[in-house]
Amino acid sequence: VRETENLFRCFIHPSYKIDDSSLQVEVEGCLSVPKYSFKVPRYNTILASWFEFDENKNLVYKEELLSGMLARVFQHEIDHLDVKCIVDRAENVNRETKRNLLKSMR
Repeated sequence: VRETENLFRCFIHPSYKIDDSSLQVEVEGCLSVPKYSFKVPRYNTILASWFEFDENKNLVYKEELLSGMLARVFQHEIDHLDVKCIVDRAENVNRETKRNLLKSMR
């Protein structure tokens, strides 16, 4: 959901394609793993697509080129829909640490 003009938008069946193959590593947090932050590589620019309802309640297809933080957030949220956790994407986190973090989420 993204706030625009004091309205919230709902992204139905969101997906993305890589528009720029350059990865940018930034520190991210996630409410699924509170109190932890991880260095996570994400694509800096993506072509996002989704469906949404227009003002007449018709389902319409949308595409938008996203970059920077908005592209990062979009990818992060899609990871949740794909049953991936931030720990799965984190850099420099060994398998044992990942396993322990995921166990603590149960």
